[in-house]
Amino acid sequence: APGDGRRLLAAGTLGILYAGVLVGRVPFWLASALFVFAFTAAFEWEQGKAGRLRRLVEAAALGLGTGLAVTLVFERIFLVRLP
Repeated sequence: APGDGRRLLAAGTLGILYAGVLVGRVPFWLASALFVFAFTAAFEWEQGKAGRLRRLVEAAALGLGTGLAVTLVFERIFLVRLP
């Protein structure tokens, strides 16, 4: 489908930025929250202008929730120290 290559490039770039730049330089929960926010915002942005602010707020909430949940699960349940 048209645009698939661009979407793949965007996903790869975000993954590389997350693993190669954020993890280890900022707290893990924040790196994960920023990654999920950016990924969600990037792929929801294309849905059109209407409701864009709401989708960005939802992306921020999803990112923050995911960052905190992943950190808690790994550190409290799996007893894994995160970078």
